[in-house]
Amino acid sequence: MSSRYDRDIYSDSPMLEVAAVQKTKLCEGDVGALPDHTQGCSSDKLIVRGKQDASLVSKISFGQSLLVPGHDRRSRILDTTFDPWRKICALEITSKDGDSFIGTGWIAGPRLIITAGHCVFNSSYGGWMESIEVIPGRDGDSEPFGRYRSKLLCSMERWTSAGDENYDIGAIILSDDLDSRLGSFSFGFYPDLQLKTQMVNISGYPICGVGEEQMHHSNRICSVTDHKIYYDVDTEGGQSGSPIWMYQKDLITPVVIGVHSNGAGTRLNANSGVRITPVLVDKISEWRTRQ
Repeated sequence: MSSRYDRDIYSDSPMLEVAAVQKTKLCEGDVGALPDHTQGCSSDKLIVRGKQDASLVSKISFGQSLLVPGHDRRSRILDTTFDPWRKICALEITSKDGDSFIGTGWIAGPRLIITAGHCVFNSSYGGWMESIEVIPGRDGDSEPFGRYRSKLLCSMERWTSAGDENYDIGAIILSDDLDSRLGSFSFGFYPDLQLKTQMVNISGYPICGVGEEQMHHSNRICSVTDHKIYYDVDTEGGQSGSPIWMYQKDLITPVVIGVHSNGAGTRLNANSGVRITPVLVDKISEWRTRQ
């Protein structure tokens, strides 16, 4: 005698309840070694750590990147020679058509700067950029660590061939080694549960400072997907490529978990960036070895 539970395995089969185990994958950076300063870094008070379970404040209105006129929550970094601010770089970008742009990148190796994919390859401006000047820790007219020129630009095939925003990440390989005192960021993949409600920091070089002044804001993560991180953090054009970093409770050094790439537009109430996945941990590590 048949029952309603009898079914053809090829027709309306039940879901297989299997789940992949997510494991942390971390690539350590280099702390660097600058001379001791006589005073502490005043910008340290801007950094957030840990998690925040409280609900986020809902905005009544927002612009392209959550910036509401008169309510910019960002702060200018005035101590850019300190860690981690010195590891964040202003980018002066020139396209093959001769157009000029600004962006942000972060140090991931002796000759490696990570940024957004659209900062190195943009189909609207002739594809690969012609050249990029990198200025670590820029502070207005001050360039405390000099500037460096791109030798090679890299990105993910899914970005360059299809414009897939899930892979909007790029790499700048420099002609020369960076100042060894600068150090480099750690970066890694963390499971969903560790990222939800995590407090994160984003700092970069927006157009409001003509790409010369570093601006920071911090808040908690709203949500995560397999390839993206969404957050209520104020940003602006020019901050594409900024590091999204956090501090785990057992770590005192910052760990980059994503690359800022998108403003909120008109549909979402959160900005977003490309999440560092296990695949991207391997890819960034590969880019580190290129000369």
